[in-house]
Amino acid sequence: MTERVESILVLEAGGIGDAVMATPALTALRDRFPDARITVVMAPRAVEIVELLDLGFEIRTLRLGRPVWQLVDAARLIAFERGADLLIDLSSIESDRAAGKRRRLVRLLAPRRSLGRNTDERGAFFDDAMTESLAGEEHEIERKLAALAPLGIKIDTPRPVISVPADAEEQADEVLTDSGINDGDAVLGIHPGAFLPTRRWPAERFARLATELAKQEDLPVLITAGRRELGLAWQIVTTAECAVTACIGRRIEVVAGLIRRCRLFVTNDTGMMHVAAAMNVPVVALFGRSNASRYRPWLPPGRCVVLQAPRDVCREPEADAAECRRESCPSGDCMKAISFESVLDAANRLLASTRTPEE
Repeated sequence: MTERVESILVLEAGGIGDAVMATPALTALRDRFPDARITVVMAPRAVEIVELLDLGFEIRTLRLGRPVWQLVDAARLIAFERGADLLIDLSSIESDRAAGKRRRLVRLLAPRRSLGRNTDERGAFFDDAMTESLAGEEHEIERKLAALAPLGIKIDTPRPVISVPADAEEQADEVLTDSGINDGDAVLGIHPGAFLPTRRWPAERFARLATELAKQEDLPVLITAGRRELGLAWQIVTTAECAVTACIGRRIEVVAGLIRRCRLFVTNDTGMMHVAAAMNVPVVALFGRSNASRYRPWLPPGRCVVLQAPRDVCREPEADAAECRRESCPSGDCMKAISFESVLDAANRLLASTRTPEE
């Protein structure tokens, strides 16, 4: 792109995990356009991830819950960001309905040039459209970067980035010391929640896993959870037969500081899985009916084990869909199909690989 670019509007209104996976693309974009005004449109729960990059981005929020919120935020976005030199949509387009909304929004924003992802031929309205398929095996980090290719941006070894400020590290240390965990001691991390309840491994199995690993490794257990997952976290705290420290509803930077202290992090397919990967913490990741190749933790094989339910366990009407996005499921067979024994074995293998000779 040879013409001068002074204003860029980036659409990345996914969750925390999407924001973490977008950090290589956002960092590369700032490197490519160091003097441009870059505005990033995000879901409110993910804003902190981009703020921590400290790259001078302006941030606007787009709430995707209730339709009236979307209309209000979209109207504000059009009023203040219309006519940018460049619009970049880093998100996939996962349905025909979503494609219609995205097309209308881009048209009303009226950028001089638009780049985006032509997911299963739904994004041909972008000036530069990156062809992809929901069922493809390319990782989401690679897909977001590929959307920037028309700008001459290419990164051979991308890494997601989360910067943890010193005060957040101090707060993380306080959480652990208040629970009797000495400064510098490693912990075992467990994240039992997920944005979609259908992606949660049973809480009783997490409690059993905490009990078994704490006994084997003689390490304290840390449970991380959002405010809406309070009941789920306390179910594990109160039923696990070991000491458990719960970190609930803390800012992402504090949780990241806690996760950094983990020798192992066991988690469902959710945002904190990607936070752990960005911290280079070994991860056991539990996937239901979603594209594990696309969303797996961005870690080398020796630091990550992905366990996924077999496709044939699902007997619901959407069983043949590329991904399940149900918020509830009558059977829950999907996540239940991941056995306790397989998770314990994966955890033990990763823990063994990270032990020092003294241990």
